[in-house]
Amino acid sequence: MAAWKDAKQRPNGGVTEQRVKVICDLMSSGRWVTHLSAQQLAQAWSLKPQTVENLACEASRRLRALVHDSPELKARIVTTLEKIVQECMTKGERRTAVEALRVMLGVVDKRSESQQPLEPTRHTVVIEEAPDARPTAHNPAQPASNPSQPGAPT
Repeated sequence: MAAWKDAKQRPNGGVTEQRVKVICDLMSSGRWVTHLSAQQLAQAWSLKPQTVENLACEASRRLRALVHDSPELKARIVTTLEKIVQECMTKGERRTAVEALRVMLGVVDKRSESQQPLEPTRHTVVIEEAPDARPTAHNPAQPASNPSQPGAPT
């Protein structure tokens, strides 16, 4: 097997690059439908659907890299996904809304190297018994009386 240095040296390298760009355009414009678009393009390009799925993976990687490097693009994508979630919830399409939320999580969860890691927050909860607590079935202990406290029995 020969080692190709770049796409132009590979047989059909230029065609493959064009196909990846077409898929990138479809994905970025929101017209890519998982599996369905791959089947349609496979028929149009006389390829196996799995081949187009592989091209779609490359297109997705490229788009992800673009989003990672551009905070403005990331913000636009999140805004668009928020609108999609809102519309889907209004129409009762909860599964589609959840899928859009998963995509959104993938976009916002990718932290840039410049961000500081999140520090865990620790809270201390102190439970104190009220000074005038009365014995109950769950708390049979009689509180000690302290005459210096207001409301204490005399």
